[in-house]
Amino acid sequence: MHLLKYIIIITLISNAHANTLRVCLESPVYEFDLHKANDTSSVEVLHKKVYESLVKYFPEKKSYYSLIADSIEFPAANKILIKLKKNILFHSNKFFRPKRNLNADDLVFSFNRQMIKNIKNKKEQPEFVNFRDRNLDKRIVSIKRVNDYTVLITTKSKFMDVYELFSEHFLAIYSKEYYDKLQKQNKLKTFIQFPIGTGPFQFVKRKENIQVNLKKFNKYHGNKPKYKNLKFYLVSNNKKRTNYSIKGKCHITHNPSWSALETIKKSDKLKLLPSLKNNMLFMVFNTEKGPFKNIALRKIVAKSLNINDYIESDFHGHGERANHILTPNFKEYSNKYPPIKQDLDSAKKELDKLYPDKKLTLNLWTLTVPRPYCPDGISLAKRIKNDLDKIGIEVNIIKKPFDEFLKSTSSGSHDFALLGMANITGQEEIL
Repeated sequence: MHLLKYIIIITLISNAHANTLRVCLESPVYEFDLHKANDTSSVEVLHKKVYESLVKYFPEKKSYYSLIADSIEFPAANKILIKLKKNILFHSNKFFRPKRNLNADDLVFSFNRQMIKNIKNKKEQPEFVNFRDRNLDKRIVSIKRVNDYTVLITTKSKFMDVYELFSEHFLAIYSKEYYDKLQKQNKLKTFIQFPIGTGPFQFVKRKENIQVNLKKFNKYHGNKPKYKNLKFYLVSNNKKRTNYSIKGKCHITHNPSWSALETIKKSDKLKLLPSLKNNMLFMVFNTEKGPFKNIALRKIVAKSLNINDYIESDFHGHGERANHILTPNFKEYSNKYPPIKQDLDSAKKELDKLYPDKKLTLNLWTLTVPRPYCPDGISLAKRIKNDLDKIGIEVNIIKKPFDEFLKSTSSGSHDFALLGMANITGQEEIL
């Protein structure tokens, strides 16, 4: 059930030091293997900064421009021919000095390492969650090197989402040369912990869940960054993160405290960049086991929620009721699905028919860190609990660390949960 769309992303920009740009993150960087990353901060720090994909895609304009790919051609309906740029260099570090430019071997390696048939460790197979979710194991027949700078991908049928897909973070291009060297030394953990990419910034160091430092890559093949250093800090508290920007400790802050927007607008030191992105908050039901296998209960819960109240109270009016999992900037969007209106009397009558002899208790898993689509998951869960209590449903609110929350809800531990998806705001334009 979709709750909100168009949740406004606010970026605060204050005057940065000429050499260093400091960015405040709302959640930790959980995963340094970008191919496995499924959280906003990991993607924000690594994608388009350290690692690059083949293209950059603009869904609003349905257009793209080339990053690593020089051209993408379609010699047949089920074939994609990718020609790579020849001047792209990888970063270097104390473990690795590249002896060649990026080439076809790197692209083939980056895609193939995620195919189930190439992953011997069965426990690792589901970790490439985005590759699995896009069903690419079944959609792709083969990925073959044609020559040093050309790759041919054969698919089972025509791909309709080629440019969007090839812009995704989980198809970023890794260095096969770096991987091979560390594999021979039995140091593959280093491959992830000290990332080597082709982006405008290269990795310097990381303080676990606190800070990530990057520096300008002087041999970058594209437009050079404005700043020599890029530093990311974890400041999960919305109000503290907002105050850091007001005081100049952070130059860029996403999703500051919405209750402070009027104060922010009056500051001559800060610039607000609101943007309507594809950020979606939704409630998910476990339909494979438990009470929500019954669609009647799902409809009862939907009828019980006062979503307009949530928008005003928890989002300070900065959101819109959703009627589709996508926002209108996507061609697949449809407005044919009107939202279910709150009707407590009807919901209670239907619940009494469904459970005439017992009181129903449900576990609601909620977000414990601020997200672009949900500034305060605990507060929102309490409002949902209160609404469902009005019709006789008892709700236990389950609060776990964010990484555990993602793993548990992915494995189906929840009855129902608050989840969302975020469109990473375009820092590369600011940088």
